[in-house]
Amino acid sequence: MAYFLLLAGLCSGLWITGGHEVASSVASSIFAVFLLVFAHIKKGKRFALVGLGIGLALGLIPIGLEEGPIDGNGLVIEAKENYIIALCRFRRVYVSSKGHSYQVFDIVHLKGNVAPARFLTYESRFDFALYLARKGVGSQIDLSSSSLVFGFPIRLKAWQDRFLGILDSNGKEFYGNLLFGRKTEGDGTLLSLEKGLGLAYLLSISGILLQLFLRIVKRLLEPFSNRFHIEWGLAIAATLFLPFCLSKVGMLRIILLAWLKAFNVSFWKKRFDSFSLSSLTGLFLFGINPYFACSSGFLLSFGISYSLPLFEVVLSRAGKKGKKVLTILFIQAFLLPLQADNGGYHIFALAYQFLILPYTLVCYVLGYLGFAIVPVPNVLNGLADGAKWAMELFSKFDLVIPLPKESSLIVFGYYALMYISFYIVEMGDYGRAIRLLLITGLSYCVSYLPWPYLCTQQVSFINVGQGDAILLRDHDKVVLLDTGGIKSFDIAKETLIPYLHKNRIYHIDALIASHHDYDHIGGKDSLMSSFNVKAFYDDASQFPLDVGCMHFENLNIYDYEEENDRSLVFLLSFMGKRWLLTGDAPEKVESRIIEDHPDLDCDILKAGHHGSSTSSSASFLDAVTPEVAIISCGWGNKYGHPNQDVLERLNERHISIRRTDLEGTITYWGFG
Repeated sequence: MAYFLLLAGLCSGLWITGGHEVASSVASSIFAVFLLVFAHIKKGKRFALVGLGIGLALGLIPIGLEEGPIDGNGLVIEAKENYIIALCRFRRVYVSSKGHSYQVFDIVHLKGNVAPARFLTYESRFDFALYLARKGVGSQIDLSSSSLVFGFPIRLKAWQDRFLGILDSNGKEFYGNLLFGRKTEGDGTLLSLEKGLGLAYLLSISGILLQLFLRIVKRLLEPFSNRFHIEWGLAIAATLFLPFCLSKVGMLRIILLAWLKAFNVSFWKKRFDSFSLSSLTGLFLFGINPYFACSSGFLLSFGISYSLPLFEVVLSRAGKKGKKVLTILFIQAFLLPLQADNGGYHIFALAYQFLILPYTLVCYVLGYLGFAIVPVPNVLNGLADGAKWAMELFSKFDLVIPLPKESSLIVFGYYALMYISFYIVEMGDYGRAIRLLLITGLSYCVSYLPWPYLCTQQVSFINVGQGDAILLRDHDKVVLLDTGGIKSFDIAKETLIPYLHKNRIYHIDALIASHHDYDHIGGKDSLMSSFNVKAFYDDASQFPLDVGCMHFENLNIYDYEEENDRSLVFLLSFMGKRWLLTGDAPEKVESRIIEDHPDLDCDILKAGHHGSSTSSSASFLDAVTPEVAIISCGWGNKYGHPNQDVLERLNERHISIRRTDLEGTITYWGFG
C-alpha cells in the first residue's frame, strides 16, 4: 500500500501544478484530498504527503527552453514521420523535420530559434500543443539546419521502411500502424474504418496485444518449465518488443512489470504481491519520465490494473460464467467516459472486438515474425485485406449513440463513486455498494441530458481557426451566427457538431450568415444536412429577428456591393451585457454606423475582420467604448491577424483583448 500511496501522491501533485486545463487541476486537487483521507485511514499518510510534495514541485518546474537562438546538440527521444522530440539542455523540445531519417537515441545538431510550442487549433479537434505539453514538451525549434552527429547503430526505422516497402498500400497502412504505430502510411482508409468502429486502439501497437501474446507464451512454457523459468521467459519475450514501444507507456508498463515479476520470484522471494508490483512499475515509469503520468495510456493501464483486483470481491459472488460476463461489463463501464473520443458508444463494438481480436493477434505475431525473419508479402497483404473486408462489413451494421466529451470534473466524479463503491464492498456492505454502482452509472447517463437548457444562457465564440462562429443560447433557444469554414476538413462535422453535442444542444433555431465569405459560412451546407437547423437567415431584410429573449438588430443597412462591406452588424442586449458583433465590416461601415447611432455603446465587441487593420478604427472604438474585444482568428494565419496596430489601439484604450487563437473557444455564461 505504501508504494501505491507514494505513486498516487506523485501523480496527483503533478496533475495539480502541471495541469493544462483548469477543470483537470480542480479534479486533481479533489483527488489529492480523497487520497490524503484514504492514506490516513490506511496509516500511510507520510507516503502520500511525500509523493504529493514531490509531484507539486515537479509540476512547478518550467518545461520550456528559454526563447532565442539555439546552436547545439540534442538526443532524439521520440521520432515520428514529420517531427522529432529531442532532449536539449535537459528540456524536451519539438522539432518539425519532414522526411527526416532520425530515430531514437540519435544525437543531432540543431540550429535555429526556440519558441513556445504553439499550433493552430480548432474546437473539439486534436490539440497538438496540449498533447506535447502532456509529454513535458513546452518549446519548439524553428530549424535553419540540422545534421546527424551520432547515429544509433541499430537502424530500426530503416528496417521498418524496407519491410513496409514490400507490402501493398493496404498492407503498408495496416502493419505500419499495428506493428510500429505509424499512422501516415497508405491513404488513411483503414485508419478511418478503425476509428469509426471504435477499434483504433485494438488495431494499433498496444498493450492489449502484447499481453495476449505473453499469455500464449506462458501457455507454451507451462508444460516444460517451473514458475522461475516461466517468469524469466516472459520477461525476455516482452523485451523483444521494447524497440517498437519506447513512447507507448502501456506497453512499457507490461515489459517492466514482467521483469519485476521475474525478480520477485528469483531474488525477492515473492515478497511483493501483484498490487505492490504494479505500484513499483508505476514508480519506475515515473522516475524514467514523470510526464508519463499525464498520458491516457498511463492512466488507463494503471486504472484497470488497480480496479480489477478491487472488483474481485464482487466477482467472488458470481459463478464461473458470471465472472466473465461481469468482468467484460466492468471493463466496458470503466472505459465509458472514453467512448466520446470514438464519436460515441458503438453498440456492437464489444462484439466486433471479440470477433476481430483473435484475427488481429495472428496478424500481430506473423507481422513481427515477417519483420524479424522472412517476410511473406502475399500472406501479410492477404491478412491486411481480410481485416479491411471485416471492418467494411462491420461498418454496415454499426450503430452509435453519440456521446459528447465530458468535463474532467464529471469524469473524476464517475471514477470516484466507482472506487468508493469498491471500498464499501471491502467493508462488507455488498448491497449498498451495488446500489452505489447503479447510481453512478445512472448519474453519468443523466449528465448527457440537456439539463443546462433549464437554467442557463450562453454566448460562445467558437474556435474555428481563421474564421467566425458565434453560439448564442437563451435556455433552449439557440442561434448560431456564422459557421467558419476551411477547405482541408469538414468544419461542421469535426468542430461545430461535436461542440454543440458537448453543450447538450441538439437543434439550432436560427443559423445566421453575417456574409458569404467561406471563412464565415463555409460549413453551412454540411451543418444543415447533418444537424437539425430550423431556419437560415442571410439578408438584411430579414432583421430585426427575435429568438427567445434575444433581439437581433442589424446596424449595417447600407447598400454596398463588396461582400465584407455588406457584412451584417448586430447589436444585442443579452445576459445583462450589450454585445456588438461586427462580422467583417470595414472602417467605412463602422463610420456610418456611429454617425447614425451616436449613442451606440457596448460591453463586448467582436472585433471586425479577425483583428484586421481594415476594421476597429480609433474613432469607432472611442464611440462604442467596449470593455472587452474578442478577436476570432487562427494561430499563425497568413494574413497576420490580428494586426499589431489594432492591438495597440485596444491596449491604449485599456480594452481587454481575448483571442480564440490563444484561448480556444471563449464562453460567457448567464442565468436568466
